[in-house]
Amino acid sequence: MSFEEAVRETDVRFTETFNRGDTKSLVGSHADDFLLLPSNGPTERGAKAARSGLQELMDAGWKNLSFETMELGSEGSLGYHVGQCSADVPAENGGTKREKGKYVDVYKRLADGSWKIHVTMFNSDESA
Repeated sequence: MSFEEAVRETDVRFTETFNRGDTKSLVGSHADDFLLLPSNGPTERGAKAARSGLQELMDAGWKNLSFETMELGSEGSLGYHVGQCSADVPAENGGTKREKGKYVDVYKRLADGSWKIHVTMFNSDESA
């Protein structure tokens, strides 16, 4: 599978599993030594960190996550994916609002030829 195909498949699987609240399946897209660099939070490493970080978003009420690719490319065993994301999040008035942001994923090709997310960094488009 090409890098571009792997990224598109990962995005589809990730949004489907996130939107149904399945954190266990979400981490299948991440390398064992995954590094999470969230906005306004500490750096975390490993599949357990990925699962807990994603669970926190779900527990906070994030729903209807979507991705839009802006740029991607690869060379050798590394690839990058830059995009925009959005999700419905709880609003102060008790309803929901559409939160928009951006992300960078660094992928690495594993020994079996599969592509896994090695590093993710994301943040909101809204000012702090």
